[in-house]
Amino acid sequence: MNEFKFEHEFWTIRKLKEYCESGKLEILPHQRPLKLGKNHVKTFIQSVLNGDMTDVPLKFADIESCKKKCEGTEDEDFFNFYLEQDRIHTVEDGQHRIIAIQEVDESNFKDELEGKLEEFMNTKIIVFIYHNATREDLIRKFGTTNGSRTVTTAETLWGKHNEFNTRVKETFVNNENFIRLYGVKKKSDAVERILYGNIIKMLKVCGFYDGVVQGSANTSSPSMITFVSSNIDMSRFSNCTSLFDKWHTIICTKDQKICSTFAYQSNLFFLLHILKNKKIEWNLNKIDDYVTKLSDSRSSAEKRYEYILSDIK
Repeated sequence: MNEFKFEHEFWTIRKLKEYCESGKLEILPHQRPLKLGKNHVKTFIQSVLNGDMTDVPLKFADIESCKKKCEGTEDEDFFNFYLEQDRIHTVEDGQHRIIAIQEVDESNFKDELEGKLEEFMNTKIIVFIYHNATREDLIRKFGTTNGSRTVTTAETLWGKHNEFNTRVKETFVNNENFIRLYGVKKKSDAVERILYGNIIKMLKVCGFYDGVVQGSANTSSPSMITFVSSNIDMSRFSNCTSLFDKWHTIICTKDQKICSTFAYQSNLFFLLHILKNKKIEWNLNKIDDYVTKLSDSRSSAEKRYEYILSDIK
């Protein structure tokens, strides 16, 4: 069996930039959302020219060897997905530097940086390349590299590679109308992950009461991981998904500070779901009045659903 190992190489900034632009690198879902400073490109350029980056390695993983290591497992399909998109390496540490390299152009070399473009592009940076790693190996290495920071449940859920997750992201997370519910004009990784987390909790709870989800409506971390990993066919959630247009329409009439909270969004969705299942007709004003009066924002999603279910006669 091929054992986990790594090799090191020295790549120029020019090679890294060309490699990025060719689409050969992939940032895997267990990476944290980017938080870039206002002048992050200029700061990176100055650090490189000052020699501060030459001994700080970028860490990549070789996708082909990782796929072979995982033959016969679910992770084989995960790595193969990226190979089919012509990716060669994943970025395991250094995504901020990679983004900065992608964004560098001649316009950055003005004033005190005038004439230093070639020096910058020819500077060599050490690159560690992991071989024969499972996905678990990469996640563990990521945690070790980032000060023993463990991968969170939210990151595990977001990074799950199956048809259910793909459909959730395609249908809801890529919907700009839903993104705007959070008061932003354009997509960001952080907002997309918040929306994703809220959507799957609502699907889990409502899906349980529709008989689609087995076990319980519990939204604890282990239960959510089991739920997403179950890879349930999205078509089975049609009783839930048919409500999202009405849900969105009602939210858009509300104050942004109210409608952007998960408690309001989920309470509204739960009410619409319960009314539909009980075949009860309420006008929009009555729906809005009821949800607005719900004061419990601390209980779990499933507890709030149970309360509304028992309260609606």
